[in-house]
Amino acid sequence: MTTAQSLIRQCRQTSGLTQRELADRAGTHQPAVATVESGARDAKVETLARLIAGAGARLTVLPTTTPTVADTAELIASEPAGPHDERVLRHLIGLSDALAAQEPALRVALCVTPPHTGSARFDAALAALVELRLVGLPLPGWVNDADTGGLDDPWIVTRFVDRDELESSTPEPFRRRGVLIAADEFASV
Repeated sequence: MTTAQSLIRQCRQTSGLTQRELADRAGTHQPAVATVESGARDAKVETLARLIAGAGARLTVLPTTTPTVADTAELIASEPAGPHDERVLRHLIGLSDALAAQEPALRVALCVTPPHTGSARFDAALAALVELRLVGLPLPGWVNDADTGGLDDPWIVTRFVDRDELESSTPEPFRRRGVLIAADEFASV
């Protein structure tokens, strides 16, 4: 996925706009938005900035190569269907380590854009991870949205552990959302 493709899709979804609505706001046509979002055409910086502004956002550069939570959500969403919890767990651990290594202001900035995985359990896990990594820092509003709340049926991420032991070792933000994952999966918790 290209950077332009990812940014436009993230901004549009976060704003709750259709491609046509974004095109109207940005003064262009829906097929132009679709070609950028599909990756069929990469956007020039001016076009990218105009589309992002049309979504009510602003193009900003962060002094890091660390992926955002929204970037990680796209990686998770692109995993093939089926039992891919192990790959999702690796993405979560990688994001956790990357966030833990950043200074507080940058850590918050990397978490601002809401993730969209299309899966309640993955979105809940990302919200829990952000809450865990932003202790004492401002939480983005999406972290406590209904979409990232508790799961009806717990998702057992860590395998081969006694269920009671797993529940007691799961960090509180994960446990509250029904995502059971051992604290030792994450460095420096």
